[in-house]
Amino acid sequence: MKSAKIFDLQKKDFIKILFLSALILRIAFVIIAGNNKQPDLVEHGIIAKNMLNGYGFSMHWLYPAMSGPMVEIQKQPPKYEGAFIPPLNPFIIYLFLKIFGDNSLSYFLLMVLNSVLSSLFVVIIYYLAKEFTDEKASRISSLLSLFFLPSIVGVTTFSGTSLYQLLAGVVLLFVIRSFKNKNIKDFVLFGFFSGLLTLTRSEFLIIFFILLFVMTFLILKQKKFSTRNTLTFSALSLSVLLVIVSPWIIRNTLLFNQFTTIISHPWHELWRGNNPHSSGGASSEYQLNIWVRKHQYPEIIKKIDKLPYNQHFEIAVDSIFKAEVINFWTENPFKTLQIWLKRALFTMTIDPYTPRARNLVFIFFILFSVFSAFIGFRWMIKNRPDENLSYTIYLTFFISYLVLITIVNLETRYQIYLVSLLHPFSGIGLIEFYKKIRNRNNNTKISKKTIASLIIVSMTLFYLTWLYLEKEKEYKKFKKFEKINIAGRIDKIEYRKEKIRVKLNNHKEWSEFHPGYIEDEIQYPFKKTAREGDSLYKESNAENLFLFSGNKIFKYRYIIIYDKKL
Repeated sequence: MKSAKIFDLQKKDFIKILFLSALILRIAFVIIAGNNKQPDLVEHGIIAKNMLNGYGFSMHWLYPAMSGPMVEIQKQPPKYEGAFIPPLNPFIIYLFLKIFGDNSLSYFLLMVLNSVLSSLFVVIIYYLAKEFTDEKASRISSLLSLFFLPSIVGVTTFSGTSLYQLLAGVVLLFVIRSFKNKNIKDFVLFGFFSGLLTLTRSEFLIIFFILLFVMTFLILKQKKFSTRNTLTFSALSLSVLLVIVSPWIIRNTLLFNQFTTIISHPWHELWRGNNPHSSGGASSEYQLNIWVRKHQYPEIIKKIDKLPYNQHFEIAVDSIFKAEVINFWTENPFKTLQIWLKRALFTMTIDPYTPRARNLVFIFFILFSVFSAFIGFRWMIKNRPDENLSYTIYLTFFISYLVLITIVNLETRYQIYLVSLLHPFSGIGLIEFYKKIRNRNNNTKISKKTIASLIIVSMTLFYLTWLYLEKEKEYKKFKKFEKINIAGRIDKIEYRKEKIRVKLNNHKEWSEFHPGYIEDEIQYPFKKTAREGDSLYKESNAENLFLFSGNKIFKYRYIIIYDKKL
């Protein structure tokens, strides 16, 4: 079908083709790339399976216990229910496992459900764009969403990405319609879908109140709707949200015997983005997911191990991370600020510290969407009359989320979530950019403001490119060494400037990497003899012991780093 015909279609026909095209594309990706044999169901699936086996909404805290009693506890099913993650997505997974069984069919059908939700989201992008612009720009926006590869890949995961993308889009649609139409039905639906979104994204409970306040303020400022009706309708939205989320909040509060909203561990999420190994990206500065590891955070693990295992365990663990975060902020204010600034930049551009986010195709889709949306926002702010301030509500949502991610933590799926919601303005941006290129006058002078903007953008791109190349080089060097069979081939090994340096026999060059790249460890007591075939190497100052096990050094992660004297 020619592109011109897409814009000539009747609205209903276009929406049907849009939805079916999105669905076919996503299901095709599920069939080609989806893993329905042994998929990673993450925490959502762990809880769903525990529910299926009669252990309730529960899971063991994901940390490697070191003490004997806690190690044994983790080997057993959890005794106590918790609130480790929001409940809606785990309950959906549980429902599928209950009906179809814990098998490949259930996993495939869950990915099909994700495909349907993601396809509906594409349609919602069209309707969102229609609130701000004309038919042509709206269709372009929806087509960008249709082919947005990060969202397509997301349908093969089980963390609820497609679900909360759709719910967020619907929430934005109804909050904007509430502002524009002052219709009681829109206010009710805004509250209803906000409640559902809160049960998939716990942080939205905060953002809902921000959106509600801004919307109410803008309506009152217009002075076209009575104050009484405005406050009544806003209170109705709040009431509907509370009806949806209150049962879960009451359940958690009674469970832990203290007021608890949607999840039990908000400080753990803050800690993941605010600790000595935080980079500003989704991974640490050594390109690992930030989780509690024995060789990186042994003191935290010891504190957790000492806690009594009871109904309050999750809350008690989170209090440990609260102390860690506050201590980090207090002792490292400048590093904290640096991490936050980098995280804000990485969220809107590229995350050089995370290997999966350095995929060039992924980067293209992110930068293309952000660049075009920025132009769209700029045009909207400059050209829309004051009476139509609905874009302000959209900006409020976007900025609130960006600030929240900046302070708390960045995950690649959060970046996809936020960028995918920019597409209603990407269509506007592409049209305006095309107009500027087409109507360009060669004699037009470039303003000082434009020159300054170009300099800032150029410097930012230079910094990101340098960091990208540096981290890619480090990662490839480490991966190359990872594959080498080093058994009996080590000539020298050193620990210098916080890096491990290894020289193999008949090799002139040293292989060098930071121990932070090591994902895990296997502990051997100092007094126990290492297994046959293992090679022990000790640095001259006896401060560090390195253990390499044949050619399985990294494949099976057989490496120990002890920062203590033998």
